Amino acid sequence: MEFNRDEALEAVRRDTQWLRKVTARMRAERDKLHTMTEESMAEAVRKRRSGESGRAWQRLQQRIDMGTTSLEDVMMGMDHSRDAMEVRDDLTENLGKFAIECNELRRQGLFDFDEDLDEGLDEDPDEDPDDNATP
Repeated sequence: MEFNRDEALEAVRRDTQWLRKVTARMRAERDKLHTMTEESMAEAVRKRRSGESGRAWQRLQQRIDMGTTSLEDVMMGMDHSRDAMEVRDDLTENLGKFAIECNELRRQGLFDFDEDLDEGLDEDPDEDPDDNATP
């Protein structure tokens, strides 16, 4: 088979156009996720301040607001207060329950993290990514 420069250039242009569309879609998803994260963090802070997340979180949030601790210090174990230890213990327990639930869903065939993660990575570069978009 003989090399055809024009066909090769057209293939590169087509692939570049596809990559630009995919990149734009990924940026839009990233921005949407960032906005959702900011909104959910603001809601979490509101709940901690109001006491909806428990008294330990309420006291910790007051300390976070005053600058005497940080969320990172609480999560990373640098804050050794009783409230921080209680919150970490609760989080550990809840994450354990979540892992058990995910394993049960996986066992039942209702959840496959790896499959969900890989979904969409095998798209054809000749296909317009917007053709497969879900409204």
